[in-house]
Amino acid sequence: MKPMVILTGPTAVGKTELSIRLAKILDAEIISADSMQVYKKMDIGTAKIMPEEMEGIKHYLVDELDPKEEFHVARFQQMAKDALKEIYAKGKIPLIVGGTGFYIQSLLYDIDFTKEDGDQEYRKQLEEKAKTEGNDSLYEMLKQVDPKSTEKIHKNNVKLVIRALEFYKLNGYPISEHNEKEAAKTSPYNFAYFVLNHKRDILYDRINRRVDIMAEQGLIDEVKRLKEEGYEIGGFEAYVTSDVLNGAGMSSSAAFEVLVGVILNDCFMDEKVSPIAIAQIGQWAENVYFGKPCGLMDQMASSVGNIITIDFADKANPDVEPVQVDFSKAGLALCILDSGADHADLTDEYAAIPNECRAVAAVCGGEVLRDVPFETFLANIPACRKQCGDRAVLRAFHFYADNDRVPQQVAALREGDFDAFLQMVTASGDSSWEYLQNVIPAGYKEHQEVAVTIAAAKHYLGGKGAVRVHGGGFAGTVQAFVPVEMLADFKANMEKILGAGRCHVLSIRPEGGAVL
Repeated sequence: MKPMVILTGPTAVGKTELSIRLAKILDAEIISADSMQVYKKMDIGTAKIMPEEMEGIKHYLVDELDPKEEFHVARFQQMAKDALKEIYAKGKIPLIVGGTGFYIQSLLYDIDFTKEDGDQEYRKQLEEKAKTEGNDSLYEMLKQVDPKSTEKIHKNNVKLVIRALEFYKLNGYPISEHNEKEAAKTSPYNFAYFVLNHKRDILYDRINRRVDIMAEQGLIDEVKRLKEEGYEIGGFEAYVTSDVLNGAGMSSSAAFEVLVGVILNDCFMDEKVSPIAIAQIGQWAENVYFGKPCGLMDQMASSVGNIITIDFADKANPDVEPVQVDFSKAGLALCILDSGADHADLTDEYAAIPNECRAVAAVCGGEVLRDVPFETFLANIPACRKQCGDRAVLRAFHFYADNDRVPQQVAALREGDFDAFLQMVTASGDSSWEYLQNVIPAGYKEHQEVAVTIAAAKHYLGGKGAVRVHGGGFAGTVQAFVPVEMLADFKANMEKILGAGRCHVLSIRPEGGAVL
């Protein structure tokens, strides 16, 4: 496998300076993974590296295209591949530098974009058919040729339905089959992937200073000159409203990230970015730009929609499957209880969980606990207690038990066995409190809002339904499955304790991010 080094991170973190130093050490040449520095005449606004700053290091995809030329991920990939051939022919190492994550992923995993060009005439026919005969008519067409896609695409997401039909017409096989092949790919390169980061306040200060410097260097004049030469200066305006409830545990940050991803995908990518990729980009943005060590589940739920099960064995290509279920048919209402606790200052508590699990895995010879058989963990508990502490060991116990519960929960839902599902929700919630210890933050005595909320909810349910901590825990919300006949009394009693408007009765969207 040929070598490749990747250096990425947020704006103003110091990628350019470090890339030059790294290229000299590695005898590398640099491929820019920036969506704007490829353009000529746009030096100031893109913070483009200038020839005198390159210090003799060859750079590719910098200052190569006219601003009127289209540049998207597929073209980046092809230009970057051409650059790779040239670099490897010289016996050098390619160093990929930039902050456009999806561009980097497209090159690293050789994502196939060549067969996704649309048929404009056929597209217009389908759009007209949707207008005159309704969305169901297109959806039925898709069911005939690609039933797997209808499991993941809602009938009202007309753009994705049309795209899937176009793909089938052009290629003669379903886009779902194409996507499965792409998801199964591993990288053809022997790569090292480095992500730079810094404290948020320092990054913000650097960005602010960079903008001031750009203005002093003539940014406004640069934009005026481009406009005078006939180049289109564009972007988009978005008016955003939200009915994401405060304290509902639905991750408003993930919802907003997915919203921006869907807008960009529709405006500039012709819907070529999958919901899974949008979720991954949103997670990356939150990890790198906001500094919050979140996982991928919130973004995936927002982007893909409905009830889903996710296998993270391959983090770059998680296996996502829908789970079709209607809780109302089981006589259950889904309630989210706002405990009133604030999780804004609990980033360290959230980060400690994956860090401690990784520490246990390392003692057992793995990178993450999934790499370590349960029997190996049991054999190494004395060493884990000594090196990682007892809390880390208990959290590992929760991980193994919950991983075993997930497929059982999915099977129960698909079989309509709601009693078994509720029993496992309760077991998982109890394990979260006792072993994962994500109900009460360390050292909290006076404020244990989530614990009080769980205790009260269990009391009023009287052994029926199920209750557990919701989301990442520590603060925020509690999840309750409430028998419909008990709902009115349950809601009234819980709001006597928590306050009016703190028991939210919710339903689950059948789809995620969509253009209507």
